Amino acid sequence: MKHTSIRKPLSVLLSILMVLSVFGGMTFTAGAAAPFSALAVPEGTPLTDQLPSTQGTYYLTQDITISSTWLAPSGATTLDLNGYGIRMTGTGTVIDVCRDASCVLTLNDSRPTYSGGENRPSGILGGYITGGTGSKDHPGTSTATYILGGGIYVNNAVLNINGGTITGNSAAWGGGIYINNDCTVNMTGGAITGNSCARGGYGGGVFLSATSTFNV
Repeated sequence: MKHTSIRKPLSVLLSILMVLSVFGGMTFTAGAAAPFSALAVPEGTPLTDQLPSTQGTYYLTQDITISSTWLAPSGATTLDLNGYGIRMTGTGTVIDVCRDASCVLTLNDSRPTYSGGENRPSGILGGYITGGTGSKDHPGTSTATYILGGGIYVNNAVLNINGGTITGNSAAWGGGIYINNDCTVNMTGGAITGNSCARGGYGGGVFLSATSTFNV
């Protein structure tokens, strides 16, 4: 089992375009410890027990547990974890960002030092995404297995990570995040740490495909 840990300062900008990019054996942290601490009151619509199905600006008001993958809505959606967590208890990736090419998901965290809530991953402060096991490699077939992107799966879309920790996820390819084709992922804050890949795969933290870009 391979673990990830990549640590980078906010000022570093990486534009990566390669056939296979594997980030393993590192803790990946971008930005300052509290990139959104200036937001005294979260913006948008409060969420209590489920994640949104339409585009917009939202923030969590408590920890949310899901038993199936949350498919990010079409269009632009901003989700402020607000110190709380999203935990997968079923099988699959936690967040799937691949509805269509218009999909842009932005993750913020207004309370990066919050330590409350139940079943918080050990040593993690602020908002988090955990418990994912990956999306299916060949959906709809009898041989499909959950192997791609434990925490987040991105395909033909844009993902902006400004805060929150992606931790405690596992998949054969991209334990933390699997960045598939024609994607742009921008990370200015938050962390990817404590994820793993198994079954001979690659990218305990992040797997990056040839046609996508990961800016940190």
